Formats: sequence, structure tokens, C-alpha cells
Amino acid sequence: MRRCLALAAKKISVLFGGRPLLFPLMLAVLALLFYTVGEVNGAEHRAEAVITIVDESATEYSAALADAVTRTEGFTVRTAHTEEEALADIADGRSEAVLIIKPDYSEKLFMDEIAGAVKLMTAPGSAVQDLIRETVSGRLLAQRAYARVRESVKADGLDAAEFDRLCDEFEMPRIYKVASIGGGSGIGRAVFGQGFPGCTGFTALAMMLIMLTVTRMLSEASSKLAGRRLLALEGGRALGFVSDALACLTVTLSIAAVSFALSPDRSLALGLASAAYSLELTGLVLLVSRIVGAGRIDVASPFIALVTSIFGGCFADTASLSPALKTVSYFTPQGRFIAAASGAYHFAAIMAALGLVFACLALTAERKSEKA
Repeated sequence: MRRCLALAAKKISVLFGGRPLLFPLMLAVLALLFYTVGEVNGAEHRAEAVITIVDESATEYSAALADAVTRTEGFTVRTAHTEEEALADIADGRSEAVLIIKPDYSEKLFMDEIAGAVKLMTAPGSAVQDLIRETVSGRLLAQRAYARVRESVKADGLDAAEFDRLCDEFEMPRIYKVASIGGGSGIGRAVFGQGFPGCTGFTALAMMLIMLTVTRMLSEASSKLAGRRLLALEGGRALGFVSDALACLTVTLSIAAVSFALSPDRSLALGLASAAYSLELTGLVLLVSRIVGAGRIDVASPFIALVTSIFGGCFADTASLSPALKTVSYFTPQGRFIAAASGAYHFAAIMAALGLVFACLALTAERKSEKA
């Protein structure tokens, strides 16, 4: 066992061209990339939507609109005196929208044409811009109805204060229910649906590309000749094959560990998926190194990694495409990894089993090449 581990350590150096320091350097560079991807793709969990209001009307009704938005659950309101100050809030990340109540707001509430009474601007890429837009629109329409009825009550000689009291006591019934239909469950849509992979997709691509690249060293004629010399030892074939597997598995697990440590979501599902994906990639690169020459791997590895990553769902949310594409993705290692990381544990078992199958096929191919 000690001899096997020592040989595996030597082969890790061989995978990186005889420069063992390239291995930790690669992990350090990947750590920086994984950290960057996590920061860019990680969703920010916000407890509230922040909006800046500029009240240019300064009337009873404009103040009531601002108060209605302020009292909305989940909203935090900032105030500004000018539009420039409000836009500065967005530029500095303190706010996600600006609501400007125009000077003629109170007059336009009673007109048939209310366009231009307010101006709403949202920050680019805001995750809650639809919520803000719909909330402000709802509050505006509700206040318009309230203002018109209130003025009608006053015109009829009734007590407007009593009308306001009754309005405050009235509890608006919920007349709608929001539900999401179609598209399957979160796990079922993990590859091409709501759970756009981001970090897991980048990890799947990086691991595939790196392992196909370093596999070239196992396909070199010198590496194959060294393996044949091991046949002179008792159990030499097993020693050579197992040490190759340990070297590749060490590299894949190291990359997976770095990715997991820097992932925004360090879940059990992601951990199992990373381990199973490492095992499948190990079996895959062992098989490729036995059946493909070094020169052809140099040409084929970027193409294989890119194409399988596209069909595996590493790059974009394509839920609008044919549902058949989601099924196709499960036939790629990357698609299985993303699905397993999203909670579909059976894909982790499939990846582990495929890794063992690929390893067995690699051993069979090695034996056939020796006889030839």
C-alpha cells in the first residue's frame, strides 16, 4: 500500500508535467475563480425592498401615498429632496428604486388621464423590481379610488373625517391567490430551470476541462512504457492501474473540495454530488487515456468539455427550450452533477456507478493493448 501511495504521488507530479508545484498553484488559482463566481452568482438574501421617495407635491394625498408604501410589509423607504439625491442612492447601492411624486400629483388623481402623476425608476438587475412596480401601482390605484370617493362624500355634505375613520377600520379581503404552475419541481428543473446552476455549472466545466487536459500525460508513450515495465513486478499491473486511479482521484477530489469550501451553498447534496462527480471523472479520464492518443486528447479535450457543458446546462437558463433538452442533459456528467447537487441523490449514485464502470473498461482496454 505504501508503494502504491508513493507511486500515486509521483504520478500526480507527472500529470502536471513533472512540476509538482503546479498542483497547489492550480488549486490556488481555482480558489480565486470559485470565490469570484460565488460572489457574482450568489443571490443576496434581502429581508426588505428599499425604495427612495421624492415628494415634489408635498400635499395631503402625496404624503398619503408615501405613507402607504412605507407601511407595506417588506418595504423600507428612504426620502430625498431631489431626483439627483435619489439616483445617488441607487448608484451607491442604498436603494433599489426611486419613486418621484410629481408636483401636480393631487390634481391628476381626479383626472381621467393620470399619466405622469408619478415616476418610478428601478435599479438595473434588481431582484425585486417587479415587486416594487406592482406594489407602487397598486397603492396608486387604491389611492386614486379613495380620493375620488372622498371628494364625492364631501361634495354630498357628509363628514370626510368619518369616512376616513371607516376606511381605516375596513380590512381589505384578499381577492387573489398566487401559485406557480408547470415546469416541474425544483430538482426536476435544476439543470435548465429555476435553479440556474451558476457555481455548480462552473465547477462541472472546470473539473471536466482540467481532468481531460492532464489526462494527456497518462496517454504519452513514455507513461505507457513505464506502465509496461511495472508488469515485471508481481502485481505490477494492479499497482500501475490503482496508482493512476489514486492520482486522478486525488486531483478531482482536491478541486471539488476547493469548490465546495467556497460555494455559497455548502449542502449535503453538493458534497455527495462533488464526491460522485470526482469518481466518475476519474473513471472517465482513465478510460480516455487508454483508448485515445496524447495528440488527439489535446485537440479533443476542449471540444468535449465545451459541448458536454453546453448540453449539461452549465452556461444559461434555457427553460424556454424543449423539455427534451433537460432529458438530454442527464446523459452528460455535468448535467448529472448539477441535478445531484440540487437534491436528486440518485444521480450521485449513478455517477459513482459509472465511475466504476469506466474504470473497469479502462482496465480491459489496457489489457488488450498489452496483448497487441
